Amino acid sequence: MSPPDPRQFAEIVDIVPRLSSSLQTELKSSKWKERKEGLDNLATLLANSPRIKDTPELAELAKSLASCIAKDANINCVMVAAKCMDDLAKGMMASFAKYHEAVVPLMLERLKERKVNVTDAIGTALDAVFSTVRFIFSNRVPFNVL
Repeated sequence: MSPPDPRQFAEIVDIVPRLSSSLQTELKSSKWKERKEGLDNLATLLANSPRIKDTPELAELAKSLASCIAKDANINCVMVAAKCMDDLAKGMMASFAKYHEAVVPLMLERLKERKVNVTDAIGTALDAVFSTVRFIFSNRVPFNVL
């Protein structure tokens, strides 16, 4: 049996009031520096929030990050967005699982990227997303039993 995740004992933080009011505008900006600045600020917030409260507003945030990972032309923005997705999934734990169907296909699209540091960042974020999904299936019958 694996040891418990230390995040389970951390205080739950509602990050929504702490999100920049201009975050969505920054993520959709045509200027990569503005997108990167918004992502950097979000990354700092998520890194300092080990356990994140599940709120409806986070669905839009998860989808925006996945869209940035899939479509942003600037690889620096892609890598920071992947780190944000990683921290968001880890912070929300099992409650993030409901977003996996919306974010995984977009993230997988970008794995065609040739730059190893980009695919590593996306792979790490996908690992975090998939770790939340296993909680959904933990009460089901294993496939090899069928």
